[in-house]
Amino acid sequence: HLLHANDASFRRRAEGVGPQIRLKAYGAGMLGIALEHCRDALTDDYAAVAAYYIEHHDAVHDVWEQGAWSLIHGDCHWGNLFVDDGRIGFLDWGCMARMPGMREISWFLCAGLTVAGRRRHERALIAAYLERVHRGGGPEMSFDEAWELHRLHAGYTLPASAPASIAERFRDPASFAPDVVEQFIARASAAVSDLDALGALRARVGA
Repeated sequence: HLLHANDASFRRRAEGVGPQIRLKAYGAGMLGIALEHCRDALTDDYAAVAAYYIEHHDAVHDVWEQGAWSLIHGDCHWGNLFVDDGRIGFLDWGCMARMPGMREISWFLCAGLTVAGRRRHERALIAAYLERVHRGGGPEMSFDEAWELHRLHAGYTLPASAPASIAERFRDPASFAPDVVEQFIARASAAVSDLDALGALRARVGA
């Protein structure tokens, strides 16, 4: 994120990278199937955010793209990280995009940490991120603004978890581990509830 903010040459090379692909038929399509066929496996808050996302798909993506853009990995969870001689590396750049940096932070907190770990550490980790960005010459952002963006981008856990939302009924457990599905849905469900993602989306979308 700091490289994108501070290196004009890097920004020029990244100009060809756009925002994350919306793929309405993928995320909204599978969430619609989940609401119709797998509703009993979903929490009420998960279902409410899913329905809102389906109804206001393009408007939701429009607000997710608002703010100072950075080059983000786009799928930054533990499964795509590795350590090489003390340095953290990133696998699987298929979701690389130019998006607000808080999309990356929120996604990592909501999907990369356990529910208990996120609840315990998310405020401190956001504060640490902001301090590092500010100290490194990146765009200024207050903690309150970053927290609201975290709440807003927590809603992204739903289209991201869409395959897991239908896994119990439509996927072969041998190819999609049940414990992974359970963790994915549990983390997404807790995040949208704890952070009132629906309220944040409604406030920004205006519907």
